[in-house]
Amino acid sequence: MKKAVALCLSVLLTVFLLIGCSSSATSAGNHADAKAAASTAATDTKAAGSTSAVTNTSTSTRKIEKSAKLTIETLKYDKSTADFESLVAKYNGYIESSNVQGKEINSAESRRTATYTARIPADQLDSFLNGSTAIGNITEKSITGQDVTQNYVDTDAKLRTLKTEQSRLLDMMSKSSDMDTMLKIEQRLTEVQNEIEQLTSELKTMDSLVSFATVTVTITETAVLTPPAKPVEPTFWGQLGSTLSGSFHALVETFKAILVVLTAILPFVIVAAIALAVVLIVRRRGKKKAPEDQSNSEKPKM
Repeated sequence: MKKAVALCLSVLLTVFLLIGCSSSATSAGNHADAKAAASTAATDTKAAGSTSAVTNTSTSTRKIEKSAKLTIETLKYDKSTADFESLVAKYNGYIESSNVQGKEINSAESRRTATYTARIPADQLDSFLNGSTAIGNITEKSITGQDVTQNYVDTDAKLRTLKTEQSRLLDMMSKSSDMDTMLKIEQRLTEVQNEIEQLTSELKTMDSLVSFATVTVTITETAVLTPPAKPVEPTFWGQLGSTLSGSFHALVETFKAILVVLTAILPFVIVAAIALAVVLIVRRRGKKKAPEDQSNSEKPKM
């Protein structure tokens, strides 16, 4: 009887152990599957993003951020500032910021100066700059451009990758029933969402800078306009001095070249001088020895 009870207890204990091991294995398998799926999703999306970046770099339109700077002086400050604002509106642009300093030119205070930062459609920039010549006397004008194509393509590829990962994480969360797994997926989803918002903002900023050029304009009130710079024609004495200066420079360069050549052959000259000195010494000794031998041969033998 005792043996039968003991056998039944052993069987029940074995069954409970097997059930517990199966539950643990199932839970661990779910965690491993979630991690593996997330890792696979990230790897696949990164590879797809890299391929897209390489393709877009070679086929997409170049993205150039243009900017310009104008410095204008005027005798009619109020009219020039009004003309500038009208010119911005004419080319479908807008004034991003403005700053006015000083007072009227007749006052004892400083003269008025207006500084604008305007945004002009990039394809209208040249026409806008040409039209600005009517505002006043332009004393400074510069145009720059920065190619941001590669940066834009890389950012767009990262954004696509993160959006793909976001979709897969949402799908995994909907299918998961384990609380710990769902918390981990939710944490990663938050990180992905923050990165997506940041990259989206960067793309919008680049799109804005590419579509609309940034133009910085300074309009200064003045009593007398700066005359345009005229090319100065050289005088006779100026030409003579320039020719003399060029000749002197050529002479100096010639002496430098000669000095370099002499420095290069100096070791060979030293070796040749030593060899010549040895030859001369040997010859002198030979000449001195020859008379002595002759005198010894002429002495009578005893």
